[in-house]
Amino acid sequence: MVLRPGCLGDLAVLSEDYFSVPEPDIAHIEPLLTVVGGRIVYASAEYEGLDEVLPPVSPAGPRLRSGSDRSREAGAGPSSAGRARG
Repeated sequence: MVLRPGCLGDLAVLSEDYFSVPEPDIAHIEPLLTVVGGRIVYASAEYEGLDEVLPPVSPAGPRLRSGSDRSREAGAGPSSAGRARG
């Protein structure tokens, strides 16, 4: 595989060769290093300490809407037949 100059690649370094271990042992392969967009986002074992400290996950972004949210906005919420009247 050849990357063009200026292009970033994603890759993972695994503890074993996925293509040469016996099939039952595949479940025991562990990631050692993960690079995404040219940045080391996970590092363990001999690569420990190379990963960047990532910012905490924040719910500050827009909330994804579910199908039930859209139904309520359209006025098609739960039917009144099943609700107690008071």
